[in-house]
Amino acid sequence: MKQTFLDFEQPIAELQQKIEELRFVHDDSAVDISDEISRLTKKSQQLAKEIYGKLSAWQIAQVVAQTSPVPRERAKVSSTRRKVRDAWDS
Repeated sequence: MKQTFLDFEQPIAELQQKIEELRFVHDDSAVDISDEISRLTKKSQQLAKEIYGKLSAWQIAQVVAQTSPVPRERAKVSSTRRKVRDAWDS
């Protein structure tokens, strides 16, 4: 299932897309780019922390509303809510 991103999450989406592309290249390549993948993953996590740490009440509502309560998606919903809650508490 393709993940959707809100406007303010676009920088995270772009970075995650780049990471996925590098993983695909890494799997089919003799060149070791695992350090770059690791660096970008850490950068993505830091960016997410910064973005989610500055959300307005409306943006928090958008994040919660964007998630689906369908059982197979429950883990993603919990993860997203946890990220929002942790960012809000920071």
